[in-house]
Amino acid sequence: MSGFCGIPPALVQRYAEEVNEDVYDVADAIDHLRLRSLVVRGRIGIPNDFLADSCTGIIIEQANCESLHSWLVSIGLPMCEKLFNEHGYTDLKQIATLKESDLITCGISKPTHRRLLITALCALAVNLDKV
Repeated sequence: MSGFCGIPPALVQRYAEEVNEDVYDVADAIDHLRLRSLVVRGRIGIPNDFLADSCTGIIIEQANCESLHSWLVSIGLPMCEKLFNEHGYTDLKQIATLKESDLITCGISKPTHRRLLITALCALAVNLDKV
């Protein structure tokens, strides 16, 4: 899931957790950077007053299941794609059954990232079974 401004709420949640800051403060900072970036490129941006609100619920069930890349972005862990690819995992069906030990083998060293992935993988398996 990606907000109307292209910022995945799960990414904001993860950043807030990692820097131990309030999700509202992190969302405001990220949106400010987005707007500044648009101005630098000569474009006009509209502030996303609802970004923080979209980041407070459970987002994993709403993850984008179109591709491995889209799914990882929507759960806030796009940096894991390279690690999965290096270990031969290139699509969602391949990763749906991974366990924590598999994530460690892939090089996902942060326990918080592994916990998030395990939760998201459980939801992914359910979503893939529906298809």
